[in-house]
Amino acid sequence: MVDVAAITVAVISLASSLLTAVAGGWWAYYSEERKDRRATDRLLRKYRDPLLLAAQDLQARLFNLVELSITDAFMDAGERCEDSLFIYTAFLFGQYLCWVYILRRQTQFLCFTTEERSSTKTLVEDLDRIKIVLNTDRYGKIPFMLWKGDQMAIGELMCFKEGEELMCMGYSAFNAKWKQSQQSQQLQAQSPSQLNGNGGLDGVSESSEKPIAAFVEANVFRRWFTPIEDGIRDLHDARQRKMYCPDDRLRRLQHCLADLIYALDPNGIRAVKDSTKVRPAKHCPCSSCGTALHRTTSIGRNETVVGARRQDMA
Repeated sequence: MVDVAAITVAVISLASSLLTAVAGGWWAYYSEERKDRRATDRLLRKYRDPLLLAAQDLQARLFNLVELSITDAFMDAGERCEDSLFIYTAFLFGQYLCWVYILRRQTQFLCFTTEERSSTKTLVEDLDRIKIVLNTDRYGKIPFMLWKGDQMAIGELMCFKEGEELMCMGYSAFNAKWKQSQQSQQLQAQSPSQLNGNGGLDGVSESSEKPIAAFVEANVFRRWFTPIEDGIRDLHDARQRKMYCPDDRLRRLQHCLADLIYALDPNGIRAVKDSTKVRPAKHCPCSSCGTALHRTTSIGRNETVVGARRQDMA
């Protein structure tokens, strides 16, 4: 009887030790996960407003490009109008991609929840959806396509460090760099004899390598935005010729940006409340149209009906 009691006590002690160890391990893991989530939430709150403003600015420009056809009014209407059309549009793409880059860089080692109804999970899904819309060539329309690497590169190039904070380049600096690229192209178009006679571009001595390096750097910087420039020209040319306008990607992107804006500000406290979605395009993966971009089959009858219904409501 004594032996049975001793064994029972030993088993109970062992079970208690195991339960204590398991509970302690679980609590340590849970505490660490909660700490990571709090850190992630702090960063998301920190970068929510600049990302929200960037998304708002870009979706508004896309609305103007697609629905108001500002290319017709701004193209060949003078330097100021063309700067607004090409440079400012490129800047808005870059500004959005920069804040996405900063957010991803700052949160890459932190925990993202996998809970189905989490606002953080929704935000991550919206960001990924926009990345795919810009990247995909599944539907054969190339204008405004930016590979994932291009998106990261543009975001990185637009980013600079101010003290300990990562910030996005302002429009004035972006405009100056773009103009410098135009000067670089003029420099490359000149013959060596012209350069020798002029002492370099804008009176810069040939012995000075820094200005030349700056022009080359600006030219490389601008090349990343070539799909944006070419896409704007494609839109304008198609409208002038009264042909099919290749703006499907912009329509999908504007819808997905609207979803992102809602995820960042569901109560409409900071967002523009009267922003309107453009007419939908086929294969749009936004919450309103609901077509999955990864599907390989052609769009079905039910999906077409959904798109048509939403178009009436837009």
